[in-house]
Amino acid sequence: MKRRMSILLVVACAAGCSPSAELCPSRYLNDGDCDDGRLGALTNLCPLGTDEADCANVDPTVCQTTNDGECDDGRPGAPFHICAPGTDEADCAGLPPADADTNSVPPE
Repeated sequence: MKRRMSILLVVACAAGCSPSAELCPSRYLNDGDCDDGRLGALTNLCPLGTDEADCANVDPTVCQTTNDGECDDGRPGAPFHICAPGTDEADCAGLPPADADTNSVPPE
């Protein structure tokens, strides 16, 4: 029975849908939160590109989790990278700037 269901899914999706869309649990779809991990998404609970209805108006230059007490823009020392670099300044005080090159060797 499983094999037959897989074949039906592939055939149904051949007409233009994405088979990976089935991987985003329905409780995260149409809940008002972008959950597919793209820059600007609130979470990455769904595979990239599978929460389009909630992510349609996400602005990647605005961090949705700013002012939550955790640096989320992926700069050196940030525990999370769910926002674009430099977009979570409020929570990243004391960390190097988002564009800091931490791999450079200091001058002697």
